[in-house]
Amino acid sequence: MSVDMNKYRRSVSSRERVQNRLEDRVLYLARTVGVLRARDISAHGVYRTALTRLCQRGSLKRAARGLYMRPGADVTEHHALAEVCKRVPHGIVCLLSALRFHELTTQSPSEVWLAIDVKARKPRIGNPALRIVRFSGRALEYGVKERRI
Repeated sequence: MSVDMNKYRRSVSSRERVQNRLEDRVLYLARTVGVLRARDISAHGVYRTALTRLCQRGSLKRAARGLYMRPGADVTEHHALAEVCKRVPHGIVCLLSALRFHELTTQSPSEVWLAIDVKARKPRIGNPALRIVRFSGRALEYGVKERRI
């Protein structure tokens, strides 16, 4: 039983090329978005195992459970807000955290203030600390503006 090694080498190299293209797509997303969720890359047709490989190579850094970023990325004062917004997509930054983000106060809150719906499940995040406030209906949606952090 003879095996054509050239055919095997070509298939491996083409597989590696596809893998490298997918990993390049993940790195591009990490540059543009900042903080990535595994769910974000799945929406772009990239397998989650690419995150593990990129972390092992040192191209990505695991910031928290399910969150990834580039190792040399600039961490700003709003990094905790970005992490919380990625981990709780239905939440809205409010009260002291919103005031600090818009530079309307000098007080720096020790926890991230987050508004969620009355019936929503309370998020379980260890770090950064959260202060959950529950609003309903129009009170939750009124005056909300989307900002890129």
